[in-house]
Amino acid sequence: MTVQLVPGVMVSHSQHVIIPLEVFAKSVKSFIDNNTVDKKNRNYAVKQRYVAEEMAAISSVWDYCGELLENLDIYCRKPSLCLDGVDYELGFDMFKFIYNITNIIADFCRRIDVLRDKTVVKGLDDSYTAAYNIAKRDVLCSPETVPIMTTMGFIYAQQVCRAKT
Repeated sequence: MTVQLVPGVMVSHSQHVIIPLEVFAKSVKSFIDNNTVDKKNRNYAVKQRYVAEEMAAISSVWDYCGELLENLDIYCRKPSLCLDGVDYELGFDMFKFIYNITNIIADFCRRIDVLRDKTVVKGLDDSYTAAYNIAKRDVLCSPETVPIMTTMGFIYAQQVCRAKT
């Protein structure tokens, strides 16, 4: 995939690991379903707090978590938009999550005695650190040039409407 350079848009990175938004939504739904118990269950409050904390962690990195949770059933059914006359399936870019967690793990490995002296940990250059993590808001754009993440990458559409499919 090539990254489209658009005037008025600045991105902090050009790498993407895109999956269908539907796949991400279904994994969130599965996580919630598997960690929800009946209100009468003695673990109800603990489970609710656990789910809320995990969703807050996602929300700290991804702006659209609230929207996803409010409309989870819709996002679990191949969400798509018609952008400039072409239907696109919406995408979820995992790159930021992968990159950031890799840096966090590298920092932890450097602090753990048994791992610190391992060749692989010693071989990490100084750029592998949480200090260089990608920020939550990593795309700057003008209001008329807002990218939409699809499974094909960012699309900068002039016309946005419901997908035909």
